[in-house]
Amino acid sequence: MSEYQRKRKRKLLKNSEEAAFIKTLDGSNTIPQIMEIVNEKFNADFGYEQIKRFLWKNHVPYCRNSRHNLLITDEQAEILMNIIPGRQGKDIVRIFQEETGVRLTLAQLRSWKKNHKCPSGYDTRWRPGHESTYRTPKGRINRGTFKKGNRSANCVPIGSERIRSGYVYVKYRDGHLNKNWKQKSIMIWEEKNGPLPEGKTLFFLDGNPLNCSIENLLLIDKGTLAVANVHYGMSKDPDTNKTIISAAKLRQSIVKAQNRKKEKSK
Repeated sequence: MSEYQRKRKRKLLKNSEEAAFIKTLDGSNTIPQIMEIVNEKFNADFGYEQIKRFLWKNHVPYCRNSRHNLLITDEQAEILMNIIPGRQGKDIVRIFQEETGVRLTLAQLRSWKKNHKCPSGYDTRWRPGHESTYRTPKGRINRGTFKKGNRSANCVPIGSERIRSGYVYVKYRDGHLNKNWKQKSIMIWEEKNGPLPEGKTLFFLDGNPLNCSIENLLLIDKGTLAVANVHYGMSKDPDTNKTIISAAKLRQSIVKAQNRKKEKSK
């Protein structure tokens, strides 16, 4: 018999002695630890996937979410947890390597901290007196490129209009990034009627969202608009659309009455 045949992995049978022993474990061990314990006790060569498959199929408890891992040992994990608080990533890696001899990359450290819920709490904001590391081609520190009050080249004045997703937007303020813009139809309606009520929306009677005149705007419930779109569809004729909206409201009322009747019958 060859050396390979003598050392080949045995099958982990459900009713075997090894299987019965695994079921007696208290569930505090991880899969690598269970694999090591079983192989040492029975002089076997079971693999990680064999043990994992057996535990899963037979509903045997084991430790899934703990500090045990294949990256570092438990003792090294305790050392790392004591190093992390209040330190930057590169300093943590350097100190950990000096104390344990294990070299971690920054990506490995970030993943380890996230998986073990161990944030460093290090404040990465620039402090007063911080000197920029950027230098101009002549070797000077870059100061004054972005002066106070500087405006970007694509900045437009208040009152400018643009079309996005088929709707007209108007810029009505500065200093709030993308929140500086508002739909023109909403602005026109609110100028005459006040703030748009919650749960309501504006409907364009002629079906053209670019026509923002007050005569073309109708305030309706969002639910009514959904019913009208699903069951009836919309046209480009204002009178036809008004009829469709009325039919959608009637349909909603009928459904509500039917639901109330069902609740009373219960």
